[in-house]
Amino acid sequence: MARQAYEFEKGVQSGELIKIGVNKYTGGEEGKVELHEYSDESAIEQIKSLKELKKIRNNKDVTQTIKALEKATKDKVNVMPYLVDCCKAYATVGEMTNVFRDIFGEFVEPSIF
Repeated sequence: MARQAYEFEKGVQSGELIKIGVNKYTGGEEGKVELHEYSDESAIEQIKSLKELKKIRNNKDVTQTIKALEKATKDKVNVMPYLVDCCKAYATVGEMTNVFRDIFGEFVEPSIF
């Protein structure tokens, strides 16, 4: 997969492959991207908000929805409704992705060099 992505990007960069909006029909304007500096204060505030959320949410609902997500994943059914239920119970993205990581493991991209 990594090699294929590398070869594709190499083709786009050389012009051998056309990617609309990237190397053809770009509209003639350079896109302006607003960059946001990293802020320790912002990170501290996010962590504080996360801790507060975990205090006030119904952790029983979170546990139930995470277990249902785990079962659905193991049963190989559509997990989207279970993810929505997890979100409604205020499960964190980390808690939801841990289910997938525990079942499928963590992908390690092979090195091509």
